[in-house]
Amino acid sequence: TGAVTDTGAVADTGPVADTAPAPVPRGSVRVVVQPWGNVWIDGKFFGRAPVRARLPKGRHVVAAGHEIPTVRRIVWARPGARKEVELTLSEE
Repeated sequence: TGAVTDTGAVADTGPVADTAPAPVPRGSVRVVVQPWGNVWIDGKFFGRAPVRARLPKGRHVVAAGHEIPTVRRIVWARPGARKEVELTLSEE
């Protein structure tokens, strides 16, 4: 393996490391909306509830609404953990 120099020759850059990035630790979340609604997680639309998602560890914003998010909750994903979030929308 090597890099092409400005003269078009291939320069030997040594062995290429065969390392894959470490997998990102994830947790599982299930979002339920009462009486019904759509779900967004971290601003990304996930569809009509109930929704299941595997999230990287850390803080996430789970939101629900009909046309746009109107209710939000902060959740923390922990590797290997399962969490259920229930959001209630007003019937206005």
